[in-house]
Amino acid sequence: MKKLILNLSLVCLSLTLFSFIYNSAHELSGIWSFNINEAPEGYNEGTIEIIEKNGSLQGEMITGSGTFPMNNLKVSSDTLTYDLKVSSHLLQAILIQVKDSIAGKIITPQGDLVITGKRVKNN
Repeated sequence: MKKLILNLSLVCLSLTLFSFIYNSAHELSGIWSFNINEAPEGYNEGTIEIIEKNGSLQGEMITGSGTFPMNNLKVSSDTLTYDLKVSSHLLQAILIQVKDSIAGKIITPQGDLVITGKRVKNN
């Protein structure tokens, strides 16, 4: 009987943890408008498009200066981290989601850039 209760408890815990991981990824899917006040003209605003494909997230940042794939996307709770290649520089980004808003930073060789945004559309 103890073994049965222990196994059921482990199954319930696993399902609960899996649901949090799944919901976090799904919650980030969509189109987000963003603004980076300190970025050069053409890079300072645009959209972030995040889709869920084959069980994982994929994304890209679209600015007036081009489209930049978001590589190595990782989600942990409400935090999204990714790499971004812009003009031969590999940049790292960290975004935190709170409801329909995102905020974070992009780490560049010249210093950190603050990025903020709002959800435009759910996927």
